[in-house]
Amino acid sequence: MQIVVPTHGRALVSGIAFGKVGSSSSVVALAKTHADWWEQKNVLGLCLARRRTNHLEGQLALQVLVKKKLFGESLKDRHRVPAQVEFEYEGQRQSLATDVREVGSPKLETLVSCKRPAQPGFNIGNELSGSGTLCCAATQRNSGQLLGISCGHVIARYGRAKAGERVYIPSKSEAVGTEIPLSSADIGSIVDVGHISSVYEDAANNVDAASFAPDDPTQLDESIALLGVRPTTIRDEVPLGLPVYKVGYMTGLTAGLVQAVHLTVSFPFPFKGGAKSVWFTDQIGISRLCTDGDSGALIVDQGGAAIGIHIGSFGEMSICTPIRKVLDALSCDLGRRTS
Repeated sequence: MQIVVPTHGRALVSGIAFGKVGSSSSVVALAKTHADWWEQKNVLGLCLARRRTNHLEGQLALQVLVKKKLFGESLKDRHRVPAQVEFEYEGQRQSLATDVREVGSPKLETLVSCKRPAQPGFNIGNELSGSGTLCCAATQRNSGQLLGISCGHVIARYGRAKAGERVYIPSKSEAVGTEIPLSSADIGSIVDVGHISSVYEDAANNVDAASFAPDDPTQLDESIALLGVRPTTIRDEVPLGLPVYKVGYMTGLTAGLVQAVHLTVSFPFPFKGGAKSVWFTDQIGISRLCTDGDSGALIVDQGGAAIGIHIGSFGEMSICTPIRKVLDALSCDLGRRTS
């Protein structure tokens, strides 16, 4: 069933959101009347849409988009969305029922794509689980085969994956959520997985990374999405205060400063019987420039030289493993071999 949106609908949305539409003083007053709930951080957007009840669509409503629905005492009365909104438009009294829709955290989806060739920065995952960011293209040293690299906890089930397991770009969860056929997301299979051990003495050998081979080498690009940079060199000496950049599928292009080097840190990894600490040495700490889903993103300097792969965060510090260490662990060289 189609619904014709009334002409006063846009005025209602714009009046609440911005406080002005043309010269209508009654619409302008809407912003002040509804500011208490509209200006809450949990509120992400406003629109006209069909009311949703148990996933069924009904009549036209003023739909409020929220990150998470809040109930009971967690929400003050003045912060609650009213059951309906009444206002005057062009001399006539109007009213419209409201609807609150939970939509989760917002993100740009240009990097959630089955576009080929896939680029570093795109969303990626294992056929069974995991969702993160494609790091870079590399060449396997002994075979000359073109491979893609990301974190082991993203494409290799926290280091437990076997060679041959399938890899999806975008990840299975994102493909299903955006109605991308899994056949279009399927890009290749796991080749090698970095060493992961909960034994403290193995810390120097632990590398949260894995490689995969695309079924068709032309489906993998070296150029980082959004940046357009094709990293061909590696920066091994990383001074404190160095400006760096990354492109991750969740937060896109962001910048940070190197805050620490020669870091020895641990992260919880799942093992049989429960989570255990896995220690890593010689890590790099950067002012927070990533969030969940950015794991695997390649860290580069202002000249586009590769520095490391983002694996996780400690509070306001992002942690990355030097890309040289990753490539050596997977017996790869950065980029596509040209001869």
